[in-house]
Formats: sequence, structure tokens, C-alpha cells
Amino acid sequence: MIVLPNFKKHNLEQQNKAALMKRQESKFLLPLDILSSYLSELSKQYSLLAINKDYMFLYNSTYFDTSDMKFYNMHHNGAYSRYKVRVRHYLSTGARYLEVKKKDNKGVCTKSRRSLIAQTAIHSLDEWISNVCPVELSLLQPSINIQYQRMTLMSMVDKERVTIDLNVSFGSLRNFKSHQLTNNVIVEVKREKNTKDSLAYQLLRKRGFREVSLSKYCIGSGLTQTGNIKINRFKRILNRIKSMKHERVSGETRSDMDLNRDFSTEDNQEMLSTIYQGR
Repeated sequence: MIVLPNFKKHNLEQQNKAALMKRQESKFLLPLDILSSYLSELSKQYSLLAINKDYMFLYNSTYFDTSDMKFYNMHHNGAYSRYKVRVRHYLSTGARYLEVKKKDNKGVCTKSRRSLIAQTAIHSLDEWISNVCPVELSLLQPSINIQYQRMTLMSMVDKERVTIDLNVSFGSLRNFKSHQLTNNVIVEVKREKNTKDSLAYQLLRKRGFREVSLSKYCIGSGLTQTGNIKINRFKRILNRIKSMKHERVSGETRSDMDLNRDFSTEDNQEMLSTIYQGR
């Protein structure tokens, strides 16, 4: 059980003013049992996102790739510039976006996104994708669904956010195998510049935790498509995850990845499928 300290609260409008669409990121994989004490250390310098008294929010992301997994292989092979394409559904607000995330050779992440609604014009998304991604939209297909609960902290002294993801589940849309992280959390420190200046970063280093290279898309693909794709670059983090206690793996049926039906994988696929009408 998480013991939440008495954080100051901020709302979504305040958080959007520090959107950090271009940023540097540092990621950590932590055991769940230290989260309460870590949050307590952060409570004096960070505020907590709260919407209608809720502070834990459901996210559903469906990642898209080419049939030969071009984006996955770009990351695995160490490409200087690499991309991720996803439809992300923010269930707390009902908003759904087509998002493209690019990481360059300096470690700077740039996120671009377009709102998806039923009336979204196909040609406008084609044109938008061509400006932010090297692969045509028509060549992309659903690859994996990732579902989790997220808490978001915002620094009261710097332009910085810290996201904390719990109950992360990966469901392959290629072979329908799934994996859930039940006893661990993913912490991401996001800043305009050097993340090592962050209190959140420094506290984790003092506790002995090291930053890890952790793309949810790549790690989820490696956990659910063992034997089908190259995993050498991610083998250390994959072995660490597999060795942790209480991890849940399933390969029986598609329904195994639907850990919470409020998450709508099918809705994400259906929303993007409107792009292909008439093709």
C-alpha cells in the first residue's frame, strides 16, 4: 500500500504550462516497497497532479510499427535518431492523441501530437505524420498495448516533471502474449536540460539506484515476443525484470492482457483505423 505524504496539489491547466514537449529524460526501475518513503522525500519541493481529488490516473497507449518493426530495430541497433508512434488515451479526461516521440543523438526527446476525434481528416494526419516521422502512416500497424496507472509530480522550483508508473502491463498485438510488472514502478525525471540537477534524480542516486535505458515499447516487445526479435541491447534490463518476484506472465488468450476493461485497446486501434478508410 502506498502512503501518500501531504503534497501541495496542482491542476491539469497548471501542468500543461510545463508541457516539456522537448526535454531530457532519466528513467529508473524501483521496487514498489520504497515508493512511499521516496515520495515523502519529494513532498517539500514537488506538487502532485490532482483532478477531482484523484491523483492516480489510467493511461492506455497502443504503439504502432511497421511489419518488420522498423522503430523497434532503430532503437535496438543504436540509431542516433529514433522514433516511437502511439495512440495514447488519457482516461481521466477522455482525450486521445496520435503521438510521435523522437530522440536525437544528444539525448533530447521531442514529442509531437495531434488530437484524435471521429471527424479527424485523413489527409491532415498524413501530412502531419510526414513532417514528424520518417514512415508513412499507411505502413504502420498495431504492435503492442501498454497500460498503467500514473502519478505526476511537478517541481515548484524548476521546469521539471516526475512521472511514476505503477501496475504496468504489456500486451502484444502480434502474438497476444502479455506481461505485467506488479511489484515495481517506473520513475521518469523530465527536464528541459540536465536531469542530474533534479532533486528526484539525486535522491535515487543516493539510494543506490542507477539510471536505466528503458523504453516501454522496446521492453514490452522484448518481454512478450521472446524468440521472435533481437533483444541483445535490452538483455540486462529484461533479465532484471524477469528475475523480480511477483511478475505475471501469460500467453494463453488475448483476454489475459485486458487487466482492466476501462483500458480500451480496441478503441485505440479503431480510432486510428479511420485513417485508412478509402485506402
